[in-house]
Amino acid sequence: MELSISTCATEIQNTPQGKVFDPAAGVRQAAEAGFRCVDFNFAQAAKDHRPLSQDRWQDWAKEMRDACDAAGVTVTQTHGYWFYIEDEASPQVEWNMEMLRRSIVASSCMGDRPWTVVHPLSLLSGGEYSEKRTRDFMVRHMRELGELAAKHGVRIAMENTFKGGLRYFGCTAEELVWLMETLHDPIFGVCWDFGHANRAKLDHVAALRLIAPYLAVTHVHDNKGVSDDHFFPYFGSVPWKEILPEIGRLGYDGNWNFEVHTTYGTIPQTLRPQALRFLHEIGEDMLRQMKGDPET
Repeated sequence: MELSISTCATEIQNTPQGKVFDPAAGVRQAAEAGFRCVDFNFAQAAKDHRPLSQDRWQDWAKEMRDACDAAGVTVTQTHGYWFYIEDEASPQVEWNMEMLRRSIVASSCMGDRPWTVVHPLSLLSGGEYSEKRTRDFMVRHMRELGELAAKHGVRIAMENTFKGGLRYFGCTAEELVWLMETLHDPIFGVCWDFGHANRAKLDHVAALRLIAPYLAVTHVHDNKGVSDDHFFPYFGSVPWKEILPEIGRLGYDGNWNFEVHTTYGTIPQTLRPQALRFLHEIGEDMLRQMKGDPET
C-alpha cells in the first residue's frame, strides 16, 4: 500500500497576486514531501473557466500527466467532476454530465487503468427523494459511464457521500453494495470516504467489512461528525484505532489517499512544506498500525 494525496489539497497556490489554480505546482510539492502517488482532482478543474471546460482540455490533461512524470509521482486514482441534480430539466445538467465525461477521458491520460471516483446522483419526485427513480437512474447512469471508461482504459469507483440531513443515494455501505451487485462488472468498485461515513454516523468497521469485496480506493480525512471538514487524521472524531487494524485484516491493497484540503488550505504558503511532511509522517504511522504495530 502506498500513501497518496489528492491534488484538491495542493492545487490552489497562494501567491502575491492572489490564489492561483496550479495543480502541477501542487504535484511537485507533494513529491518533495515524500508522496510517490497522487489522486489527480478533476472535480474543480471545470469551475471558473478552468482548463477542463475549455477547448484544449485534453492537451491540458496530457500536460498534467507530464508534470506528474517529471515530479516522479504515479496517478492511480482521480476524482471526476461532481454535482447534484436539483432540477432535471435544467440545461446545467447536461453541461455537468459533459464535464464528468471529460474528467473520465482525461483520467485515461494520467496512468495505467486508473480509478476515477464519481459521486452518486439522486432524483426527486414532488420535491422528495425518490428511491425507485434514483436506483433505476443510477444503474443506467453507471452503465453509460462504464462503457465510456472501458473505451478509454479507466475504471469507475463510486464514493459514499453525505449531504447534511437530506436523503441521498449512496450514503450507506448497503446501497453501494447493492449497486455493485446489480452492475456486476469488475470495471466498477467503491471509494470509501471515511469523513463522509463519520458524518453519516455509520459503524465504520461493519461498513468496511460489507464493502470489502469492492473496495478499490480511499478518501482519508477527519471531521467532528457535523461538517464535512476534511481535516488531517486525528483532528476530528473518526475512530482510527478501530479502523486501521480492520483495514489490515481486510487485506486492502489500494492507496491510502488523503483528501485534506480544508486543513491544508488554511496553512500559510511558507509553512505548507512542513505541513505536507507532517501529513506524510501521519500516514506512515497509520500504515504501521494497519500491520498491527501500536500507534507511535
